[in-house]
Parts: sequence; structure tokens; C-alpha cells
Amino acid sequence: MIPNQAHFVWIGPNFPCLYYLSVYSAARNGGFDKIFVHHKHLGTDEKWFHRLGELPGVILQELDFDKIFSSENQLMFKLGKQRDLIEKSPMIQSDLFRYAVLYLYGGVYLDLDIVVLKPFKELLIRTSRTAFLGREKILFPEHIVYPTNTRDKLGKFRSILLVRLRNMCERIPHGYVFYNKLGAYVPTVNGAVFGSEKSGSFVMGMIAKTNQYGAVEMNTPLKIGPFLLQGAVADTNMSSSIEILRSDYFYPTPPGLTKHLFRRYKRVDINRFCDLSNSYAIHWYSASSTFRASRMSIQDIDYEYLKANRNSLLFCDMLQKYVKGVLA
Repeated sequence: MIPNQAHFVWIGPNFPCLYYLSVYSAARNGGFDKIFVHHKHLGTDEKWFHRLGELPGVILQELDFDKIFSSENQLMFKLGKQRDLIEKSPMIQSDLFRYAVLYLYGGVYLDLDIVVLKPFKELLIRTSRTAFLGREKILFPEHIVYPTNTRDKLGKFRSILLVRLRNMCERIPHGYVFYNKLGAYVPTVNGAVFGSEKSGSFVMGMIAKTNQYGAVEMNTPLKIGPFLLQGAVADTNMSSSIEILRSDYFYPTPPGLTKHLFRRYKRVDINRFCDLSNSYAIHWYSASSTFRASRMSIQDIDYEYLKANRNSLLFCDMLQKYVKGVLA
């Protein structure tokens, strides 16, 4: 059985308020027995990170690379050698560490741009496989990015056209309504929410596949993360040990619509943005165009900003309806 505990990973300085709220939501709504925040290389002034230690059930655990990648376990020792190939990419590092912590401890790994909406315990009890993932609503899985047949080449052309439509819907006020109705996605798995037994066969297989990569593959964005997962669930030797859950469980909205969550509106209703009635969490995609295409950084959205805009941001409406007391 998958242990009822959660894992977050943070590598680097300047832990932002928005990520604090993600851990807060897990402590408030997730029903986990324990929540581990594995960390390394913090800065000197980490107000929001240190406040995590005040949350019930949250354990701040510094990453000990010698212990994690011990020579006593050849699978993990090799993974540590693979980590040494990664060149200054916290995102790729987090892809690797999610496999490591799930293998060593078991539980549910959560990206820090996740808001937990309800307890995971029922989900953990009913899962009959060694691991689970959810489907997300995207346009460019690996087989579309790198097509090898005519069908996938046509699929890539379709996705490129849909990106233009999606970008229009990003710019149009409440454009998410039209794009959601269109349902123009290519559902595939993502590891932003990833449950596994301790030393489970699926996560062991993921580590074994990662250990076969060279330096170029280890430094290719998405290669050891979503793309590797997409290939693994299609592998008949691994698919029997993984359960793939519906997209609305963790990914009720596609990444291209995330910008609307932080856009000011006169009237906001998160239930109009997406249906969260069956959702255990929502992934709001901090790496999406939300921040890249604007002058605002994730560090700019602090607690005071959210409180000041509580009635004009869809993100705040979601927090107030599903994470009680967070903006009190």
C-alpha cells in the first residue's frame, strides 16, 4: 500500500510565498500523516520556507546526497552518478529527486505548484497498483514533439494550430470558457502528482531507465520527467504496475489557461474557470507562460499581494473556497 505521506522537493534560494501556500494546502486539506519538504541550498533570508516548520505534520528534511545515493544500493548509487551529469537545472534535478524520495520512502510526491483540495487517503486505499499518475491536458507529448509517423506529424500540425487558438484565449478576458468547451487536448501522463509504494516496481523501473541515459539526455528539458513517464506507461513491462487516473483528479485545467488564474477581473468564480468537484488537487503550472510572458515574477506574488487582490484573482477565489483560512 502507498504510505499516506507527501513529499515536496525544493533546491535553491528564495522560496516563494506561493509555494508555501502549496504546502499549507497539503497540510490543511491532504489528510497526510506526514509531509516532508526535502531541501538543499537555501538562501540567508527564507521567511516563507521557515514558516513551513510551523505547519502541523510538516517535516523539513535537508537532502543528504551521500545517504540518498549510498554505494550500498547500486540502483541509487548509479542515480547519484546520473545526477552529477545535470548542468545547473533545478527543474531537471527535481525530476530526478521525485524518483529518489518515492523509492526510499514511498508516498505521494507533489510539485510545489500544486494546490491540494481534498484528502488523498481514499485514493491511496483504493489504488491496487504499486504507483499512480494522472493524465494532464496538454498539446505536446513526446510523440507529438518528435513525430515518427504520418499520424503524429499531422497531430503536431494540429497542436501548432491549437497553440495559436490557445494564445488568443489567454489574451481574451475569460477566454478560458471557450477553450475549455473546445476540449482540444492530447491527454497524457504527468509526474506533478506521483504516488508510489516504497521501493515500488514502477518507480524502480523509472530509475533503471534514467540510469541508462547519457549527459545529453539528462540535460534535455522534459526528457527524464514527463517524456520518460509517457514512454514508461506505454511499456508493457511497466504498465501493469501503474494506475493512470482521470485528468480532472489533478489536472482539471490545461497549462495554457493558467495565466487567467493570476489575471485581475472585476468578478471571479473558480467554478466557472474549471470544474473542481472531482479534483484532489489542481496544478497551476508555475513554469507556463503565466510568468514568462509578463513582467511579474513568481516572487512578486506574495501574501500581501494576494490579500489585496482576493476579490479579483481566480487563484484567490480558489484558495478562499477550498483552502479555508489561508487568506483570513
